[in-house]
This record gives sequence, C-alpha cells and structure tokens, in this order.
Amino acid sequence: MSARALTIGTLLYAALVGVLVPVWGGVPYQYFFTNDAFHYSQGAINLLTQGLYSIDGIHAFLEREPGMSFFLAVTYGLFGIENIFALLLVQIVALYIAAALLAKELYRWYGQTIAAVSFALILTSGSIAHALFTANREALTTILTMLIVTLFLRAVRTRRLMHWLILAIPLAYAVLTYFPILLLPFGIAVLFSVRPGYRVGVMITLFVMSGLVSLWALRNATIDGNFRVIANQRTAVMWYVRGEQAERVHGLEPLRCLYAEYVTRNWNGRSDACSFNGLMHRKWPDGFDYSLDMSDIAKSGQAKIMQNISSYLNFSLFEIVELHIPFVGGGMSRLFNVYAALTHLLLFIGCAIGLCTLRREYRWLWLMPIAYNIAVYILTDATPRYLVPFLPLYAVLAAFGYDVLLRRFRPNP
Repeated sequence: MSARALTIGTLLYAALVGVLVPVWGGVPYQYFFTNDAFHYSQGAINLLTQGLYSIDGIHAFLEREPGMSFFLAVTYGLFGIENIFALLLVQIVALYIAAALLAKELYRWYGQTIAAVSFALILTSGSIAHALFTANREALTTILTMLIVTLFLRAVRTRRLMHWLILAIPLAYAVLTYFPILLLPFGIAVLFSVRPGYRVGVMITLFVMSGLVSLWALRNATIDGNFRVIANQRTAVMWYVRGEQAERVHGLEPLRCLYAEYVTRNWNGRSDACSFNGLMHRKWPDGFDYSLDMSDIAKSGQAKIMQNISSYLNFSLFEIVELHIPFVGGGMSRLFNVYAALTHLLLFIGCAIGLCTLRREYRWLWLMPIAYNIAVYILTDATPRYLVPFLPLYAVLAAFGYDVLLRRFRPNP
C-alpha cells in the first residue's frame, strides 16, 4: 500500500478517535463496566489479583470465554485496574496495527486499490469505532479477525508450515474470546483440504488450535467434570427466549418489533415476547444462577421451536436485518449514530457491487465467514454488535466493489 493511502487512512482514523477519546476517557467506570463488560472486568481483576478466573473471587467462572478477561488483565497490569483511558488507547492502537497489517497483505494479493479502500473502510467504520469504546469483547475479536485473515492469506501465499503453525495461535485465542466461531475454521479447512499443497498446513493449524482450546476445556473439566469451553447457562437462556418467540411472535410482528426497538423506542401494542432481554429479565429478574443445571430449560425451548418451526424461521429472517443494523446507541451522540449509519451504508453499497463482480480466485473466502456468522446468529440471537468482528471482511468485499467503480470511471491513459 502506498504511503499516500496509508497517510490518508491514518489521518481519517486519527480524526475519528480524536473526537471520541476526550469524551469517553472521562466516562465513570460504573457506566463503562456494566452488563457483559462487568463480567469481563471482574474476571480480569481476579485473574490479576488472585490468579483465578472468577467473578466473585471465590468460585471459578465457567460460563464465559476467558479471552477478553485475559486481555483486560494484561491491560490492567500495565496501566492500572479499570483505567478506561488506557483501555481505549490500547484497543485503538491495536486495531490500527491489525488493519495496517491486513492492508499490507491485501496489497500483495489484490493490489493498491483494494488494500487502500479496505484500510479506509475499516478505520472509518462507525460501528467498529463504537466497539472500540466499550469493554466488551467485540473490539478484541475484530482485531483478532484481522490478524487471522492476514496470517491465513500469508500462509496460503507462502505455503510455509511455520506460517500455518503461527496462524493457530490467534485462531485459538479468538475461539476462547468469541466461542461461536469455533466451527468456522473447520469449514474453511474442508474446502481447502481438496487443494494440493495445503492439506498438511491446514491440518497443523487445526491440530494446534484444537489443542490450545482443549487446554481450557480441560481446566473446566477439573472443576466440575464436564469437558467443554463454556457452560450451558447462557445457551439455555437463548433457547428459552427463542422458544418463547417462536410460540408467540408471528407474521410481520418481528418487523414491528425491530421498528419499536431501533426507531420509535415505543413498545405499546407490541408483543411482550419481542425483546430478548425483556423475556430474559422477566424469567430471571434477579439474574440466573450460573451454578444451576439449565439443560431442561434448553430442551423445553428447543421443543417449542420444533413445534413452531415456521414462526421460528420467520423470526430468523428478521434477525438477518437486525444483525446488519449499525451498532449505535450505548451513550453515543445522535450525530455519531448518524455517522455510523452512513458508514454502514457505504460499506453495504460496496458489498452489493462486489457480490456482482466476484470472479477472482479465493474471493469465496470473504463470503464463507460472512455466511457462517449470519447463520449462527439468526438461528440463535442476533444483535448489531455481533456483526462488528466480521465487518473487516465486509470491508474487503466492499473494496472489490469500489475497485470496479474506480476502474470504470478512471480516465484511460
């Protein structure tokens, strides 16, 4: 990538974060570390102070993946516990480096335009910027996604076994940060295993990745006898909610639910099963007990889904829409939310053009992870922030589209 493109992307990124850092650097930690972020932060504090991945400092925590808490623990160890300003800067710098490395590799594969446009789209995305200004796992997973794609492209290009081995490390860490992506590497491996020259490298990556992830599953097995990465409570909650929605939400009601959630914020006249969080908190108003076995609740929800499969699939179609809504709100200003929506629109316009012009070898690699992510979340629970870790892939796909436009409108020499 040229120095000019790097400079332009860097300046745009600096302008965006320069506006947001002064605002968010002073946010009280009571607001910043809430909900999921509270669990990640408490896990990090106990890792740092006691060497125990725990929320209460007494019992080992099994329910959530440990990746985000380990990342926070390192940050807290360097800069102080729950130092919001330091956390923001670490995430901002790490994302910039990961985007630059990805752009450098894309340049080797596809040339200047696609590398530069991808770099700019990633760094100016309002949704990605919003994730950076939280203590949730999406920012870290977005960084890991770009590192994984970079290392994967390098391994495919060089065919060196060492590169396949190195790839396994961030891949394993990503699984331990964002467990739903577990099956994605195996799907890509199946497609690549039929290509001569890649089988050994792919198998090395999967073997090492599986071994590293299994170490955490073994840790959990020593605690309660169950060999798995995460416990089943939150999954059971998801099946309970989706079962209730399959049974009680029909026709165009899911669309009306979306309109109430993201436009009017007025739930009058809407089904009380519209909101995932609403159903969850009514069922467990004081929070659910992580020590309880909730497998019966999960089975009951799954049974309701099978009995109302058409409503479940209908609701899932609208989950596709929800997943692709810009990641806005959460304390951000209205002006920023408009900006996030515009950058989202710019991304999807490029993707639409790119989808119509997919001809180059390996370009399916950008589509398979996107399709996988959509399938996972529309069948479970979709929310806009779950799309953020995959937005760099959308950015590359959009860059293909804008490359076509730029070549079409570029004057002939």
